[in-house]
Amino acid sequence: MKTAYSFTIGLQSFFKAIPFIFKNKMGWSFFIPLILGAGLFAVGFGLSNQMSGIALDSLRELFHWNDWEFEGAGYVVDLIQITVWLIVKLFFFLFFSYLIGYLMLILISPLLAYLSEKTEEILTGETYPFKWDQFIRDITRGIGIAIRNFFIELGFTIILLLISFIPVVGLFTPFLLFAVSSYFYGYSFLDYNLERERVNAKTSLKLARKNAPFTASLGIPFALVLVIPYVGSIFAGFAAIISAVAASIATHQVKQKGNWIE
Repeated sequence: MKTAYSFTIGLQSFFKAIPFIFKNKMGWSFFIPLILGAGLFAVGFGLSNQMSGIALDSLRELFHWNDWEFEGAGYVVDLIQITVWLIVKLFFFLFFSYLIGYLMLILISPLLAYLSEKTEEILTGETYPFKWDQFIRDITRGIGIAIRNFFIELGFTIILLLISFIPVVGLFTPFLLFAVSSYFYGYSFLDYNLERERVNAKTSLKLARKNAPFTASLGIPFALVLVIPYVGSIFAGFAAIISAVAASIATHQVKQKGNWIE
């Protein structure tokens, strides 16, 4: 596929997916990630508060600032505590926003597999007889790919963060990090469609790489939601559902035009 053409189809499918979901009475699916997202956010926020407390207690014991008696000591202590709190919260945001994406993809993998298949059935009229063994395989493959993508993306992230210290080049690091995340998220959504066509995992990976712009476009909306401070974790599940449906819509559109990825 031509780069611009495939990239545009991927992005447009996201906006088509939203009315498609409600038109075909799949809106109930949003309640599941809403509950999970709120729960994960509460757990993560609580852990960040505990981390702040542990860090402050450790520093207090190390520097004994309760015994400081010089002029302005109280101001300095307050400044240190605020700084530590901000650093811990920032670390929490960066780590949690990075982790929550794949954690959500893993937790709602059964739902995404179902919605992806349901979308294709509606678009093509072709039904897929429900089989527990196949459904389990779909879920297992989806979880496996999510875990695999997490560690590969983590490796790319570490490399890019090291490169960010290079003058000028470092300015492009945030954009590269976003592009990498979009690609791996998009691959997770795309693979549900490839699995139904009995494309093995190795070939699926090759197809995703060969059509990287198309693959990345499917993951951009999901990646964008995750960069929203804190509340991104709550809405990540919504974006995952829309993206899974969008991936099926996009691949169906490509196949209709006779340009299925190959």
